[in-house]
Amino acid sequence: MEQKKSRICLMTNKMMQEIVDDWREWRYDILQLNTATWTQRDEQKLNAITAILEEQLEWQKAADRR
Repeated sequence: MEQKKSRICLMTNKMMQEIVDDWREWRYDILQLNTATWTQRDEQKLNAITAILEEQLEWQKAADRR
């Protein structure tokens, strides 16, 4: 049972890392597609989403180390 739990955590960590990596690419696509209407508020939203995802990844890594 412990081995299965460990595998699930590793998969979750790997998946979370993939999500963060994908987001880092997608945010620039979003910006490029919306340059005509882009505002500072939109930039703040992208930065907030990035911060949330990176924080979740760090929490996952910390949980995996325990």
